[in-house]
Amino acid sequence: MLLVGALVAGEGVRYLDWKLTRTYKLVSVSRALGARLPPGSVLAGIYAPILTLENRHRSLAIWERYGNWQGDPLGRYGVTHVAVMAYIDEIGYYQRRFPDAMRRARLLDEWILWKTRVSLYELPRDGAAR
Repeated sequence: MLLVGALVAGEGVRYLDWKLTRTYKLVSVSRALGARLPPGSVLAGIYAPILTLENRHRSLAIWERYGNWQGDPLGRYGVTHVAVMAYIDEIGYYQRRFPDAMRRARLLDEWILWKTRVSLYELPRDGAAR
């Protein structure tokens, strides 16, 4: 019984810490993207679905053997922006997989989300780079 009491107390402390120190950074970034990106924007990247929860932009997760990696997903889905996280070297994957588009991509913004840097790039508007 003592062990159960210690576990409950420990979880209570963690819950209280979360409750008192929580942030809404993902919500804020998603809303800012909604205002900043033009209507009809399509955001690709592992974080893309999370970054579009609070706006009307479409998202597409692209990663080798994870999803949407075959063929030309940038062109097929009309991707206009890429959000890549440093933690898994997502930028390196995009640079190897889509070298022309990423060579011409323009860095728009960066955030620290969770424990990694997430960088937002605008892709070239002409389809030739994809």
